[in-house]
Amino acid sequence: MMAKNKQQGFTLIELIMVIVILGILAATALPKFADLGKDARIAALESAEAAMKSAMAMTHGQSLINGNPNANITVEGVAVRMINGYPAKTTNGIDRTLNLSGDLSVRNGVISIAGAATPTRCLVTYNQASSTTRPATTSLITTGC
Repeated sequence: MMAKNKQQGFTLIELIMVIVILGILAATALPKFADLGKDARIAALESAEAAMKSAMAMTHGQSLINGNPNANITVEGVAVRMINGYPAKTTNGIDRTLNLSGDLSVRNGVISIAGAATPTRCLVTYNQASSTTRPATTSLITTGC
């Protein structure tokens, strides 16, 4: 009777094929995972813009209650400069109403984020109210995130 040889492992060609297939999968999946940083920066800026809009609405409501659209108001113990019923686009205006953390920072009504590919194209800008009938607005730019 002839003894049968039992295979005890993988052949070299099988191992090479598995490595090649894993390499192809890694090469196609890597760009998707590498782009997650951009998505995270955009999401953080969108959240910061929502916080800015909330601060605008809150301070505008307080200004309406006070009856003077250009009188400073106090938000959580901090004086906020108001113009036309909305925070001024200054460090003692809208900047004081925001409590940002992490990679986000605000200066003179412009919220920026660290790590952006083009910092001047990855930000939220506060546009001060031009009159009591034209409210303040925000603009979000994410093309350089």
